[in-house]
Amino acid sequence: MPRRSVVVAFALSGSLAVYSAEARADDARPDDLEPSAAPAAAPEPLPAPPSADPAAAEPVPERGRGGDDPPRHRAKRARVLFIEPTLGIGTPVGLAGGSLVWAPDKLIALAAGAGAGLGGLQVAAGVRGRASATERLAFSFGAGWSMGGVTLEERGLFFGIFSAMGHSSARAPEYRWDRAQMLDFDIALEHDAGDLVLRPFLGLGYVLNRADAASGTPCPSGCAATSVRAFPYLGMSFAYGIL
Repeated sequence: MPRRSVVVAFALSGSLAVYSAEARADDARPDDLEPSAAPAAAPEPLPAPPSADPAAAEPVPERGRGGDDPPRHRAKRARVLFIEPTLGIGTPVGLAGGSLVWAPDKLIALAAGAGAGLGGLQVAAGVRGRASATERLAFSFGAGWSMGGVTLEERGLFFGIFSAMGHSSARAPEYRWDRAQMLDFDIALEHDAGDLVLRPFLGLGYVLNRADAASGTPCPSGCAATSVRAFPYLGMSFAYGIL
């Protein structure tokens, strides 16, 4: 075979091989190309793992102007023990005295104290019931016992308060008890002012040991106290919580 024929045949065989490969590639492709799928959404970020330190989860308080950390606000603890100075006229603890008050509950309180009156030393003890009106105001009702020197006039109930101050009339009979045993009742309004509890009160004292009265001028010798067994009193207390 001539050399030229061999070259032509070799070229034709190479062309047929290339055409056959292209045909097989076209058969492998689908006729209708499907649209490309939408890109997948970005995964949501995982929540941060809980901190092992509980204090780290608490918000950091703002610092003060001077750079110091502000004090933590703590819940106000109920006070149960009070020191209670008292001023008044004819009170169970005299003109000036003091009491120790124990309030185990909001509804009740126990008090015991002593003071100085015109008749000398006076001691007292009693119980109080409380009824709250608002967050800072309450009504108080007290009953108790007291003992001390008392001088009263015969003229009636409302003159007793002047006798407790030492002002007695020369015309009316008066009676003196060196150690009068008294039953006391009072009503009060209590105002919680924060560090202090203000307690204005009005009360009534009743002498139990009438037979122990000593009569004075111008009462004739041997006269006995009759209607002069009760007297009003008033005062103001300032209670300070210590526990």
